[in-house]
Amino acid sequence: MADGLSAAVYARIAARNERLLAQLAERRQRDVDVKQLETLWHQLKFVVLEGDPSAYFQIREGFNQFRAGERTEDDLQAFVFERFEHALRSTMHEKNVINVLTHVWGFLGKRVGEAARAQVLPLIAQLSDGDLSVAEELYDRFGALYRTLGRENLLDPVL
Repeated sequence: MADGLSAAVYARIAARNERLLAQLAERRQRDVDVKQLETLWHQLKFVVLEGDPSAYFQIREGFNQFRAGERTEDDLQAFVFERFEHALRSTMHEKNVINVLTHVWGFLGKRVGEAARAQVLPLIAQLSDGDLSVAEELYDRFGALYRTLGRENLLDPVL
């Protein structure tokens, strides 16, 4: 990789993950139904993908198993919370940051104007070439783009 993640990005992600783990611990104490669990999943999907891509796919499969009658609601809840917590505690891998930022851009890039695209595309090209020095700027720009679109920032969700 040309340039790795800065200490500031690592610290930012670690602080966000600690906050989310605390919020999840509080939520886990309540009886969360499947609809609420799906809402949490929607809010956390990119954070999970960033932390552990396998957990991302396991959670999706867990919901599919529930819908097919292969998991109980209680089992699904325990499984999903365990996967959330595992992903948030996982060691940060730079390739996951590249993966999640390009996924988020795939979503945002279709919804923003030409001016925003023109600003972000060179950064995405650098990121795709393995230059993570642009990661912090992309986290910031994507947060601003989410706000512009009137949507929750899925890279820094509030549960």
